[in-house]
Amino acid sequence: YKHILGVPVRYMDMESVDSQFYKSLVMLLENDIHEWDLGLTFSLDAFEFGENKVIELIPNGSTTIVTNDE
Repeated sequence: YKHILGVPVRYMDMESVDSQFYKSLVMLLENDIHEWDLGLTFSLDAFEFGENKVIELIPNGSTTIVTNDE
């Protein structure tokens, strides 16, 4: 509802919507992700219209590793 009202939405707002997702966000923010070697990239795997697709969130996102700096 905040977005509809033009109020900035913050990650803390997710706690009341999806507590497990919120806990995952907090864990990522509070820890050095390099220690876990999660293999995260700036891309999403999606299933659209019966086929798998890779959606890049930034140019070359599927080959850009997520770091604490980016």
